[in-house]
Amino acid sequence: MMYPGVVVTVGELFRLSRVLREVALEAATDPGEAPPSAGLVAVTDDIAHHEQTTVGEIAARTGLAQSLVSKVVAELRDGGAVEMTLDENDRRRNLIRITDSARTQVLADRGSRTVGEALRHRFPERSEEKLTGIEAALEALADQLQD
Repeated sequence: MMYPGVVVTVGELFRLSRVLREVALEAATDPGEAPPSAGLVAVTDDIAHHEQTTVGEIAARTGLAQSLVSKVVAELRDGGAVEMTLDENDRRRNLIRITDSARTQVLADRGSRTVGEALRHRFPERSEEKLTGIEAALEALADQLQD
């Protein structure tokens, strides 16, 4: 619901982003599975959308500390989700790419899920009408914010 003259504060925006992150993590998690960390999701999504990238580039795009990105990339490599190759132009750098199977899981499977069920789980007291309104508002917001 829109209220003329009402402005969202920075604090409210941070709280909203936390709630939206929780909903997104729940939507991306299979039943009985522990939810992934927000850092793992951010790094995996970034690698999936930026082929042949580096730890430094991922850190710059995600805003995460380079040490955290390095740790997550190592975990993803050890789990077989990413591959690393030596940069032919700068042999001090490793280029990171997501594997085809991980790309399918991240983008086609989990990344394409809708958040309706997660919203209903997170807000069981809300009416179906309100939840549908939240989904519509999120769709409109995504449409306005995406390039």
